[in-house]
Amino acid sequence: MNTRATDEGIRVDFIGDSGPFSRTGKSIGYRITVRGAQYVLDMGGPLFSVLGGDGISTVRGFFATHSHEDHRRWFTDVALFMCYTPDIPHRLRLITTETIHEEWERNAQAALERTLSPDQKRIVQTPYATFVEKVLIGPRALYRIAPVPPPGAKEGWTWRVVDAAGEPVSPTQAKVVIHPQTNRPRMLFKDPLLKAWVDPELFYVFSDRRFYEAEQNDFVDATVGLTVRPLKGPCWHGPPTFGYEFRTANERVFFSSDTVYDLDLWRALCEEYHPQRLDMTQRQFRRAPILYGDINDYIEYTWSRERYEEAVHAYEEGLVIHDVDYDGSVVHTSYSKIAASGFRNLLLTHSPDVFVSQIPLGHERKSFRIVRNRLFEEVEHQGQRRLHPYNADLFIKRFSQFFVGFASPDGAFRLLQRNGRLEVDDSDSVNETVLGRYDLYADIDGRYFPLLADPTRERYERRRDGQVERVTETADGSHGVVVKDLREELERKYGKMTCDQ
Repeated sequence: MNTRATDEGIRVDFIGDSGPFSRTGKSIGYRITVRGAQYVLDMGGPLFSVLGGDGISTVRGFFATHSHEDHRRWFTDVALFMCYTPDIPHRLRLITTETIHEEWERNAQAALERTLSPDQKRIVQTPYATFVEKVLIGPRALYRIAPVPPPGAKEGWTWRVVDAAGEPVSPTQAKVVIHPQTNRPRMLFKDPLLKAWVDPELFYVFSDRRFYEAEQNDFVDATVGLTVRPLKGPCWHGPPTFGYEFRTANERVFFSSDTVYDLDLWRALCEEYHPQRLDMTQRQFRRAPILYGDINDYIEYTWSRERYEEAVHAYEEGLVIHDVDYDGSVVHTSYSKIAASGFRNLLLTHSPDVFVSQIPLGHERKSFRIVRNRLFEEVEHQGQRRLHPYNADLFIKRFSQFFVGFASPDGAFRLLQRNGRLEVDDSDSVNETVLGRYDLYADIDGRYFPLLADPTRERYERRRDGQVERVTETADGSHGVVVKDLREELERKYGKMTCDQ
């Protein structure tokens, strides 16, 4: 049995889901739908080929987590499309934090702000606001870095930390640090409680009034009962990065974005004290409004205790959609770390091209629905959308092919651990530790089919009518046979039906 899909809950369509150095180039993006209202989180996936122009025009807003290209690759293309396509009456509505707005606008200027005049005789400048409607989510910072006139000078400017009114603050409270190689300013801030110097963008959570305004600026779509809030706590990646919590009356889905999930590391980030490495006297340091060097030489604590607590508690409710990578990744979550967490509410994403997981693994072309915080896969059956539990025992990705495995004592495939990675094979070597045996099936758009007997001569193809054919190549040509979807039979065989089915 299965359940017919309805508009209940939160639906998540994977537009793209590949690792940052993928050979498939699908990058990252999700469409989130609540009672017909559609939003997109990150714009790295192939938006035009998946949603089409009409689909893009109906999106109510685009959320952004950070500025890596695999998460923003189609941003300027969509902005140009929405601006210059006559039958689309609105700009791209970008919903993100103050920091990411600044990052995306800076990166997009070269593509958006200059073009030819209608007569092609001049190069004209077009304001960024012509293309993008900026919607703030999350609080504004109480302090920022801004160019100001040097004290006593009649011309020129210099960097200073200013308060919400635009007034420069004392260098005993905040400083600008400029890296000599990147020439980019960052803020060094003295925490009033610890009496220690910190990078405020890394140190404080959004609810901390020491650095942020009280207004949290949640995004609310009251027409469908959706509230979205950015979270900083667990997102430890490199560039400014934020996760997003999508919440309805009965559901909560948290997208972790890219991060390094490691409880021991997180605890160290908030507990370890780092003595400053100064190349000047303490008096010179206190009086200097601008420093040139590596900001890490001046930061004494990396995270606040509040950030550590938010990071841990972000995983306690609802479904978590979390990035994953092989062990040893510097900026993404190692599989062994997240697998050892014991969380049962995970859906892994952003995985490498070849990957084996015992935790549910999402990928492009898949649609999920979270109903009362339970995860279902939404699959098309003869023109109808049905919900299935997404609870196989093994999930396998090989570039653009996907497989599921069900535990079976007599299964033809073994699960092994080699060099810290899970792998499957069908050999009978006795020199390796076998973690389990499995029956494997091809997963095509959520439908399960037998493995091909000879992949060099056979392949599965999707037909226009939605059915799947097994195509066999012979010396005389090729022929196809429609293949039956085995998913419901396998769910019964392996006891994978949910309790209410």
